[in-house]
Amino acid sequence: MKIKPFFYILTILSLMIIFSCNNNQSNNNEEQDDSLKTDTVKTDTVEITIVEVEKENSLYYKNFKYLPNITDTIVANRKIINYVEVLLGEVTSEAQILQALDKRDSLFFDMEMIISEYYYTSGEENYEEWAAVEEELLKLGFICIYAEGMYGALDNAPILEEAIEKYASEPLKLFIKFNNLYAATKGGEYPYLTVRELIPTIVTGEELLSKHKNSEYAKKITEDMMGIISRYTDYHKVTGTVGFESDCCYSGLTYDFWPFAHACGEIEFFIEEYPNSMFYEPIKKIFEYPSSIDVSENGDRIAYIIVTDKSETWTTGKTQIWNYLLEGKDIPHLILLFKNGDTENNEWYVAYRFFSDKPEADNALEKAKKLVPKSYMIEATLDGEIIE
Repeated sequence: MKIKPFFYILTILSLMIIFSCNNNQSNNNEEQDDSLKTDTVKTDTVEITIVEVEKENSLYYKNFKYLPNITDTIVANRKIINYVEVLLGEVTSEAQILQALDKRDSLFFDMEMIISEYYYTSGEENYEEWAAVEEELLKLGFICIYAEGMYGALDNAPILEEAIEKYASEPLKLFIKFNNLYAATKGGEYPYLTVRELIPTIVTGEELLSKHKNSEYAKKITEDMMGIISRYTDYHKVTGTVGFESDCCYSGLTYDFWPFAHACGEIEFFIEEYPNSMFYEPIKKIFEYPSSIDVSENGDRIAYIIVTDKSETWTTGKTQIWNYLLEGKDIPHLILLFKNGDTENNEWYVAYRFFSDKPEADNALEKAKKLVPKSYMIEATLDGEIIE
């Protein structure tokens, strides 16, 4: 008789446990249903579970074989899924094109982290799979940039070409074309050893700047155009070094072959073929009369710099040079110099030319004063220290 009450108690406890389990399962199902409605994701490991029914209905999982396996537990898949829905959906307006571009832009950081990790953990050793992944990235609008034969970063690749041709305004078309062309030129161990491949980008950028200079897209490409045009203007000849495989170096007072070696000889092709360029005059004048430094061991290893302006920052200096070039003035250099051995005590100088030869520098100063009357000369070591 003492066993019976215990049996009743055990039965009640069992029923309570079963009810509790069923209730928890119901709550879990509700939470799982809610997960289908929210875009909230974890950001520490960025680990997400995509339920099978969502995979079956997703254009991302239907149309891409390799990338979903790589991104499944590393990136917020929902962002990619939403992007692909727009990318592979029916695009019939400029607004939808811009929506797709914005969604792609928002993915760059995550995708670069994913692809870099994948490449250096397994993709580099599995050539066939990496080639397939790279092909799928192109479909998503990402091109792989390489340096020294190894993956380095992602950049823009063409997407929605038919829709863009049909629905985009001319400024937007030129903007997209400019970005795609520029992306295709990036990478390489020696980034300045070719400038000729930049010509299509320059031509497209100039068309946008000249025809639609007040558009938002013209403003968006200005910084990149400043950098591209500097490849045709901000260089100097280097003499007195044995085994130097290029006549020129890019930017400042540089004289190291890597990575500053510059293909200044290729600029002649641009001068011959593109006389209508908005930068033709300054590019031609600089090519015919470039700056030069002598790095001979037994030489003075100094430069006489013809300064037109001092600048508080690199950005304001580059903007000043850009404005000069737009005015047709061949003032291309921005140089960081310091005083009294204190490299922290430095300033940016906009310069017309610089030479190791003092008489040549005196001649350049007279030329510079015709462009900017307040121009003056300073003397500095090739390491950038002002000699007072």
